[in-house]
Amino acid sequence: MQRSGGDGDPCPGDEKTAVHHDDPACHIHPLRRPARRDARGHSRDGGLGHALPHPRIPFVLFGVLVVNVLYLAGVIGALADLFEPLFVTWFGVPKETVGPLIAAFLRKDLAVAQLSAIAMTPYQMITAVVLVSIYFPCVATFVVMLREGWKELAAAVAVLVAAVFIYGGLIHAAGILMGVA
Repeated sequence: MQRSGGDGDPCPGDEKTAVHHDDPACHIHPLRRPARRDARGHSRDGGLGHALPHPRIPFVLFGVLVVNVLYLAGVIGALADLFEPLFVTWFGVPKETVGPLIAAFLRKDLAVAQLSAIAMTPYQMITAVVLVSIYFPCVATFVVMLREGWKELAAAVAVLVAAVFIYGGLIHAAGILMGVA
């Protein structure tokens, strides 16, 4: 699908305006050379775009700080003791995975990195990573969902809790049936 130029243009209107036409090719904007001032901010040798730290770095560090404070305050240990029957019996993972699951609410990648420090079998690691993946969304996604409204957020959280319990239990049951859990 290609736009034709000149008088034979099947897409009425000029290039700078949005054209509404039935032909899908009319919705493709023509390629233009980027302006030098736009390209300078995105290049490694021009502008300060790559000299400054990434804007998400402070949030990652804040997440690490919060999780460490929770560990030092004993909150993670208390939650691990509280949820031990659920984690060990239903999901088949060690109680120490509570910490990474809390970290997953802040940052998913941080949680997966924390899982590597816990002594687990390969099957437990797979189960724990699946739990982290389908567990509650990170804070940023949670805030976006909150903008949609409380009812929508509550419905999404209910679906996520059900999915975690169903899939976590099914993975553990499959491991028991295969003799690896």
